[in-house]
Amino acid sequence: MKIVVTGGAGFIGSHLVDALTKLGHRVLVIDSLVHGKLSNIAASLSKYDFKKIDICSPKLERIFKTFKPQIVFHLAAQTSVPVSLKNPSLDSAVNIGGSVNVFQSALKVKVNKVIFTSTGGALYGEALVRPTPETYPATPLSPYGIAKLAAENYLRYFNLTHKLKHTILRFSNVYGPRQDPRGEAGVIAIFADKILRNESPSINGTGQQTRDYVYVGDVVTALIKSMSPKVAGFYNIATQKETSVIELVTKINKLSKKNITPLHRPVIKGEVYRSVLNSNKAKKNLGWKARVNIDQGLKLVIQSLKDK
Repeated sequence: MKIVVTGGAGFIGSHLVDALTKLGHRVLVIDSLVHGKLSNIAASLSKYDFKKIDICSPKLERIFKTFKPQIVFHLAAQTSVPVSLKNPSLDSAVNIGGSVNVFQSALKVKVNKVIFTSTGGALYGEALVRPTPETYPATPLSPYGIAKLAAENYLRYFNLTHKLKHTILRFSNVYGPRQDPRGEAGVIAIFADKILRNESPSINGTGQQTRDYVYVGDVVTALIKSMSPKVAGFYNIATQKETSVIELVTKINKLSKKNITPLHRPVIKGEVYRSVLNSNKAKKNLGWKARVNIDQGLKLVIQSLKDK
């Protein structure tokens, strides 16, 4: 099958490209390389096509028409909540404008399906129901969450008016090897890198805030399962378990055989305090559930950083 992966040289996208090429699909990776790295997909180098282009570019449609994909995985995005708080216009330009450009390009070539990676961690705000199901009202607190919700709604619009089939996966906080430890997002990669280098990680507030951390390998499994024409709608992809920021530091210290004390800084407005998602719908309709627990995943992240 011919498949486009936007953001295919990035953290999650590169793992997906590896999986798709191993399954024998012909993949076109689209990435601006602002954050993505070709080294992430070096192992699949002979098995994919690559175009360096921003998803906001008007040239995107021509690339789609030349390649004629049957499925589009749309992962390219501005991925940082803090960046969205500092620069909402940048976030909306990429995560709304760029997404609409991808969806319209997909329509032009009559793809079988678009699979969009949204957010669960930033979509439901300070939910009163935890683990939070898909039926809970979307009340994002950050521009990042707002933009992801807007892109979801555009996708539903294109389905309503043009029959564009799609599946939306709402990820909790994804982590794993290849996540940038020097970036603005990805607390596990950032903390593990700092602790391994005997530096103190910085915690916003008390550190009692929680997240639902899902391993990238499990996320890729969900993405592959969502290719089925029988799968539609939107799904939380999560572990249904909360881990606090302080717990992360303790676990990483233990696994790294370190004893680094974190620094504390003020709380950032717009960041959700507690987030944990209900993924029972994915279990029922996709036959998916998270397999890698936080301790197993942290070991893999720490080892990957040591191997660099």
